[in-house]
Amino acid sequence: MNTTQLRYFITAAQLQNLSRAAALLHLSQPSLSKSISRLEEEIGVPLFNRNGKKLTLNAQGQRFMESASRILKEADHAVTEIQEMGRANSLSIGIFEAESMVQDCLCAFSQEHPGIRFHIDCSLEPDDSVDINNYDMLVYPSSPAFDKYKGYELGTDPYLLALPASHPLARTPLIQLSRLEGASFVFMKSRGTWTELPFKLCSAMNLSFSVQCFTDSRSMHRYMIANNHLAGFVPESCSGLYRSDPKIALLHISDEKFSKKMMLCFKRDKHLSDLAKEFKRFTLDYMHLVQQETENSEKSKGGTPHADSKNT
Repeated sequence: MNTTQLRYFITAAQLQNLSRAAALLHLSQPSLSKSISRLEEEIGVPLFNRNGKKLTLNAQGQRFMESASRILKEADHAVTEIQEMGRANSLSIGIFEAESMVQDCLCAFSQEHPGIRFHIDCSLEPDDSVDINNYDMLVYPSSPAFDKYKGYELGTDPYLLALPASHPLARTPLIQLSRLEGASFVFMKSRGTWTELPFKLCSAMNLSFSVQCFTDSRSMHRYMIANNHLAGFVPESCSGLYRSDPKIALLHISDEKFSKKMMLCFKRDKHLSDLAKEFKRFTLDYMHLVQQETENSEKSKGGTPHADSKNT
C-alpha cells in the first residue's frame, strides 16, 4: 500500500464513478480499476458496492476512507514542513557577472552558519525579466533595466581588454582603444536582446572591426581570444580564468566609460526569512554598507534609493 493508491481510492470514492475518476487522475479506467482491486486484495475486504460504473463505499470503505484521508493529510503536512525547513536553511542569490565582488562575503557567512545552502544563479542578464522576488539578494549593474530596484552601490567593475599574449600591444600598460582600429573582436551576447556594454561603446566611438564574433559562452569567449587572435572585453570581476591563461594578456583601458557600477539589493524585509534577514545584516556589515543604509534612510524623504525593491 502506498500514498498513490490511497489518492486513487479517495478520488474514486468521492466521484463514485471510475471513468470520471480515471480522467481526473489522467489514468486509463482499467489501470484505476486494477489499482483499487489490488488495494482491496491487500486489505482483505471489499471497499465498494459496485453497480455498473457507479461505486459507493460500503461500511468498511467508509471506515477506511476516514483513515486514508487522515494519513494523506498528515503526509502532505510532513512534506510541506520538511520543504519549509529546507527553505529556511537556504538562500537564493542572483548575480550578474560580478561574483568575485561578493564571493568572500558568501564564504564568510557560510563559515558562521554550517549546513547553510546557497543557490547561486550567475547567468543573469540585465533585462526586465529579472525579478528580485526570486532572490534573497541580487547583484546587478546600474542600468535602466534595473531602475525599478533600490539598492546599495557595491562598487565599480571596470572592463579590461583581453588580447592574445602574442599581440604587439599585449605589453601596453594602459591601452587607448583607437589603437585597435580595424582589429578583430569577440563580444558577449545573449540569445535574447542583451549585448555587453563594450560593444555599444565601441559602436558609439565608430571603432571599426575587421571581424566581429558574438558568443553567449564565457569559456568560448576566452578560447577565441587565446587561440583565434581576437580581442575581447572582460569585466575585472570575471577575469580570474583569463589571468590564469598564459595565452592571454589583460590590459587596462584608458577610457573610464568602459566600466559598470554594480549594485546590491535585497527583497523587502517582510519577504525575507529569519536567516535571510541575518544574511542581509551580515552582508551590509561585511561590505561596509551599513552607514550607506543609514544615510539613505535619512534622505529617503527626498527619494534617495535604499535597499529592497520598489515593486515588492
